[in-house]
Amino acid sequence: MAKKIRNEGQYRQQIRDLVGATGCPQLRRLNTMVAVHYSQVCLQHLKRRRGLPATSVVSILLLEGASSELISLAQEVCDICSGDVLLLAPHLLDEFCMDVAWGEPVRYAIAWPRSCELEQMAAPFLVLDGLVSAQNLGQVMRSAVLLGITSVILTRASFNCLNGRACHASQGWLYEAEFHLAEDLPVALRSLKRAQICIYAAEEIHPKAVSPQPNARWALVVGNEDKGVSPEVLECCDDFLCVPQVRGASLNVAHAAAICMYELGRGLPLKKSVRRWL
Repeated sequence: MAKKIRNEGQYRQQIRDLVGATGCPQLRRLNTMVAVHYSQVCLQHLKRRRGLPATSVVSILLLEGASSELISLAQEVCDICSGDVLLLAPHLLDEFCMDVAWGEPVRYAIAWPRSCELEQMAAPFLVLDGLVSAQNLGQVMRSAVLLGITSVILTRASFNCLNGRACHASQGWLYEAEFHLAEDLPVALRSLKRAQICIYAAEEIHPKAVSPQPNARWALVVGNEDKGVSPEVLECCDDFLCVPQVRGASLNVAHAAAICMYELGRGLPLKKSVRRWL
């Protein structure tokens, strides 16, 4: 049953619980991202994924007067994750806006994702080398999942951008992927190479256009928005790809990555994967 929060004292305590309860040292040692997510479509994905493995939802804040559909959805998610649904007066929810213009009256604190073991993930791979815009990351991930790429390797800088803004930009599809936090990305890439995974870097300075690959045993590296793929990571790559453009390099990283992922996987059957790659 949803609880109503009307006074300032109750509100302050619930916000402290919402933001702080999942940020315990134990979760940080497990390399789990803790953030506040939002939007009804993200909640729908969370419900469909049955709360996600190794995930904690502390509570879901809704605007008092929220639709019965949204309250029911929030309750279903909280029943799965053992959280609480809290209804807030409008002036209280307005205070909890953080750094974005909230379009929907729902917020929830979530401990997600937990870093997976590389050996348990399926090819093909998306590798994010220092991508630091949550908006770009979310858009890249939405394209990746919809194109059948759900195994993602990230540097710490990119992993730290798996927040509410990224999830909203992905329209909740972020929840469909598995993530491996690579504190040393070249080490992770060398593990892929030993497993005969071909590693491609998306770099506009190279003249070779992206083309379909005969199997799923590949990884695409996408670099930082300004600096591109780091030199030490480029040394680990087997080949370099670009998206030819008539008027120069004007595509942003999300668009270029989507084209590369589509072209690399174009010759594969839908849902093609290699579950055991070692």
